[in-house]
Amino acid sequence: MKTFANQTLWRHKEKLVDGNVRSALDGMRNQGRIMLSVRRPVGRTFYGAGKRLPFHPDDFYPFGESAGIGSAEDAELALGISEEWYMNLGEVVTGNRNPEDSGKPFFREGQAHAIDADGDLVLFQDLVAEDPQFMIGQATITLSQQMFGVPTLPIYDKHFDPDRVLMDHRHNVKDEAYHFDPLINRNQTTPGYMVTALGYYPWVTPEMVLKALQMFGKGNSMELRRLQPHVLMPVGWGFLTAHGVDHAPTNYCTQEPQLRYDEHLLVEDKCGARSLSWDIAWSATRVQDYAPEERTWEEVVKRTDWELVTDPDFVRKHQLRPVLDEKRTADGNGTIHTVIYGRCRGKQLFSTKRVVVPPGGKHVLHFPSWSICHTTAGARRLISMTSPSRLAGVR
Repeated sequence: MKTFANQTLWRHKEKLVDGNVRSALDGMRNQGRIMLSVRRPVGRTFYGAGKRLPFHPDDFYPFGESAGIGSAEDAELALGISEEWYMNLGEVVTGNRNPEDSGKPFFREGQAHAIDADGDLVLFQDLVAEDPQFMIGQATITLSQQMFGVPTLPIYDKHFDPDRVLMDHRHNVKDEAYHFDPLINRNQTTPGYMVTALGYYPWVTPEMVLKALQMFGKGNSMELRRLQPHVLMPVGWGFLTAHGVDHAPTNYCTQEPQLRYDEHLLVEDKCGARSLSWDIAWSATRVQDYAPEERTWEEVVKRTDWELVTDPDFVRKHQLRPVLDEKRTADGNGTIHTVIYGRCRGKQLFSTKRVVVPPGGKHVLHFPSWSICHTTAGARRLISMTSPSRLAGVR
């Protein structure tokens, strides 16, 4: 018998299954191996919405585009919905507060929920915990237990849509990738001429970076960026970014498959016109990665993989031209390009395909395991074939 939580997700009226999810899962088994998920919007406090995601115009700034405390500078704090997350089974670290819930953190912000046979919402992680063999299979169970200590999806996907070039930052444990999706980036003012700062020039020394980092709070943006190559990001291409690589992404709307973490360290003190404090810089850094007494720029420099971040071939090894998947493209009316592939520190972590099916067309997709699927345009109907494959989190 299903039990329900007292709370609901932000802006959702559906009941939230809580506790015993067995009956919800049993009902979903009868729907085949396609599991539908609800949209999971996420906002950030240090940049706003690029307004390229398929949201209602009123939802980009749900509390007003100038909803700061009062001054022009405070208006930079207005919550903009700038991300949409797909199949994230972990927690999100944003610092956002919900004015509609007495200023409390948003309940289960960004976490994936399935729609069961009764139209109720179920936390995907609860479904995985209930029957991991059915949901993700033994190979993923073994991998995720090694990485996270529990059966879970070790990766998730997102659309990331900032309204400005982002501040320089690094991820301490999270490897991630970028796909500059042409289906989302249709209205760039200078198509194909956006650049991202990545890593450091081969001639950069640890002493140079430390000097720039020690200017945090004193205007270190240009001091740090002058040490970094700025790389062209062609629309339609992809890029891999291993953890520990400082990067400042351009303001494309990107698709970003990544490991199941939401953590970062900001190494630049500006994001657009907004100044970033020391506390904000470290606010999404996990204690197990940097204990409070370890949070110094000297320690950051010490932990940097200098062979990786100053590799003169870094761009050649990590920038990804789309590759036509001729085998899978032959199975229908559409075309399939692999846009994310390759290795981070020698490991193949995830891949992403861009599938384009013409109006009225159809295509058969073959997946050897669970897959995360999301659509960006058009109406569609998905049919599960009788095979051991899984489709998790179709939107």
